[in-house]
Amino acid sequence: MRRVTRVVATDILQSPDGPVQRITYHTGQPPEDRLDLGLTVHAYRTVSALTDTTEVLVCGHERPRFDLTPAGVVLAGHGAPHHARTRLCPVCTRHPVRADLARVPHDGTPAALQVASDWGSLTKKDREVAAPLLVTLLRAVPGAPAMTQWTTLSPAERAGLAEVGERFAQRLGLTFREYLGLRSDPAPAITPAGLRRLQATPAEKRVRAKRRDERALARQWERDHQ
Repeated sequence: MRRVTRVVATDILQSPDGPVQRITYHTGQPPEDRLDLGLTVHAYRTVSALTDTTEVLVCGHERPRFDLTPAGVVLAGHGAPHHARTRLCPVCTRHPVRADLARVPHDGTPAALQVASDWGSLTKKDREVAAPLLVTLLRAVPGAPAMTQWTTLSPAERAGLAEVGERFAQRLGLTFREYLGLRSDPAPAITPAGLRRLQATPAEKRVRAKRRDERALARQWERDHQ
């Protein structure tokens, strides 16, 4: 596997001793080796807070609260997890991993690409959580493949499991990955000021982060010169 070191960010911090140039490096596999840069899928984001009607994602975008939907209310009535941990952001996108798309076939449409990326990237823990549910959903299908055999299944068999799982989740208004991430405890409520900070533009967040780092430099300078 090819690894390279590249500069990902540069900026100038103001310290008591004068300007300081900060350079951030990253060492790893080049994006073009791992990702299909010609394709995009929507990105999953953590639900960081709640308003009265929406889930505020860590990126600042919002989704309607799942726990307030009819499906969420039904799950709550059965004592099942009904608060979203992660949601598919309607705005943020990313390039899919080539290996993920190779595990689950797709026809190139946006919806099929999303499913292939979602299921191709399932971790071992995700598959262990999904296995009992898929066993129940496929109980009436003789000879149906099992999620526990995921690594040895053919791409077509994986696509069949994905179709079953997504069909189930869609009835709840979720993707299968969103369903797997449901939790019992809600995210914390957010204040209007907190929402403004979370929804700040990337430029505003960079300015805020730079000021924070400059304050940290000043505190360190004071400790060093006491």
